[in-house]
Amino acid sequence: MNYFFDKVSDKIRKAQYILKPKLYNSISLLNPNLFRSQNLSAEDFFKRNLQYYDCCDMEDTQQLLNQPSTLVKDTWGGVYPKIYGEDSKYLEEVANKFNFHRGSPSVQIFHNVIYFPQYHCLYTSEGKRIPESCTYRGFQARKLQTNAPEKIDCPKQLEKIAQTFIYGGYIKINHYGIFLTESISRLWYVIKEQQHPIICYGLDKRSSVKTKFVDVFFEAIKLDKNRFIFFKQPVILEKVIVPNPSFSQRNEGFEVHKILTQNIAKQVLSTKLTQNKKTSQPLYFSRTKISGKKRLIIGEDKLEKAFIRNGFAICYPETLSVDEQIYLINKHEVIIGTMGSALHNILFNIYPQKSMFCLSFKNDLRVNFLIIDAIMGIDTCYLAALEKDPNCYKKNLRNSKDNQNRIMDVEFVISNLRKAGLLTRL
Repeated sequence: MNYFFDKVSDKIRKAQYILKPKLYNSISLLNPNLFRSQNLSAEDFFKRNLQYYDCCDMEDTQQLLNQPSTLVKDTWGGVYPKIYGEDSKYLEEVANKFNFHRGSPSVQIFHNVIYFPQYHCLYTSEGKRIPESCTYRGFQARKLQTNAPEKIDCPKQLEKIAQTFIYGGYIKINHYGIFLTESISRLWYVIKEQQHPIICYGLDKRSSVKTKFVDVFFEAIKLDKNRFIFFKQPVILEKVIVPNPSFSQRNEGFEVHKILTQNIAKQVLSTKLTQNKKTSQPLYFSRTKISGKKRLIIGEDKLEKAFIRNGFAICYPETLSVDEQIYLINKHEVIIGTMGSALHNILFNIYPQKSMFCLSFKNDLRVNFLIIDAIMGIDTCYLAALEKDPNCYKKNLRNSKDNQNRIMDVEFVISNLRKAGLLTRL
């Protein structure tokens, strides 16, 4: 009997797999205004009118866009984070595991590039993977993030597109933190050069309004979605401009990375001028209302109650639009949160004198947050208050995404925030 039900369940799963693309396509048709790249054939592309309607005015950023990169040799990228609860030797190691650069990254130009829609990279006419088109992570870019083969047999008689493209790379749309860092890291050049179409991956997969932040992002800087291209079949691209990333996960960041996010914030805040009054009331980004069991913070509810007694504002990012989060990150002078994507919203901050408190993972200070500190020029205070939940290991979840639960040292957090003058009522 169990065998019978297993067979039926297997057929149901296969049916769901087959129907899923059709369901996504129907959703896409119901949401024609979603910001997606255009999935074209070579023939479709030749029929297009290459007049774009970008009208983003960023004259005040041109100097930074044209400024060559210079490595900041100061520890922590020239800022001064305050870190409590960590061993000094561990901090010395972390301080030397990323680079920060003033100005903008370099740009590479390639001719007769072969594009394959199934691979998130580009190839030379000889079929060799172009390293500059790949995504790398880890200090000194040691970890290649692609399943594309290093060498490939090129199809014969490919259609050639006589056009200059800007390479936008892989734009991941289902992870807010990665979108604000790695996904947009090549788009700084799109603002500098507003005439050429953008070849990219990922945007064509959008089918749900759940990723509404993508629309807010691109519409705020007034980019024409017709400019983003995704070809259905392999083609040869006559000329491709490949901007180097302004943000590389766990590796390095460039000052120019904040151009897009800060200009988006200015656009969003321009519609809230009457409300946009700064306040000294601390704001806490809470995870207590996140559904499911992914990366629970055990003890956070107790800390949240202490914050409420002391008059803190509590917000739940998953219930807010990007516009609302941008507004809050600029309104409040003191921002507190656990280490996660919500604190990446500091990239939208346009006001100086921001106080940041990050409740970080013990012996796991995430380098991406330190890179963002350097980009934004903010001296964040890190409190190593979160440790792995040992119960996850007892349940044999070592290799599971559920093995991310953390136990918060609430007393440690309260003690340090009292010293900072933020908590007076126990």
